[in-house]
Amino acid sequence: MNKANALLILAFPIVLTIGILLIPVVADYGDHTLAERAAAQVWRWAAGHLLSAAAFGLGALACGVLYVELQQRKAPISAFAVLFSALGAGLYAAGLGIDGIGPLIMQAAGVPASAFFDASGWWVTGTFIVATLLWGIGLIWLVAAITRSELVKDKLGYVVGFGVLLMLGASAIPSGWGLYGVALGCWMIFGTIGFRLVKN
Repeated sequence: MNKANALLILAFPIVLTIGILLIPVVADYGDHTLAERAAAQVWRWAAGHLLSAAAFGLGALACGVLYVELQQRKAPISAFAVLFSALGAGLYAAGLGIDGIGPLIMQAAGVPASAFFDASGWWVTGTFIVATLLWGIGLIWLVAAITRSELVKDKLGYVVGFGVLLMLGASAIPSGWGLYGVALGCWMIFGTIGFRLVKN
């Protein structure tokens, strides 16, 4: 594999981790007062969400790169795996973008940010639920093909597999702490694969 493509795969967990570390932690997303306080840290809130959204754009590209790599290795893989991954990544990016900018627009208009969280509840939550479903289907499909191709094997295969479970499971936690699990899971999947390909 071209080293530039391997580095593109590694860029996903790197950018996602930076974005997540920037976002002020909201211990309970159900408590809109806590979310409003976090959004008051305007530059961290906006930069963290927008970087995380951009990271999922890189994630979609990383899945495309892996699809091409698997095809070159003659490993059986359906293009639908990339389609589901891309759709899920796109919805994650949209949800993160809305969640990052929406409260700030309300504040700029002189309206409490909590009004955004109160009104957007199921829209944003629903977006993330569908994103997780689509991303999960694509990711599991892709990782299964990667494992069969022995692109990663032995203990590394278990690391990647557990990373999928962690990334998807942590995204369902209604707390900002869950984002750290998402970042760790992303490293276990794309970090492991990326470093493996860089060494090739």
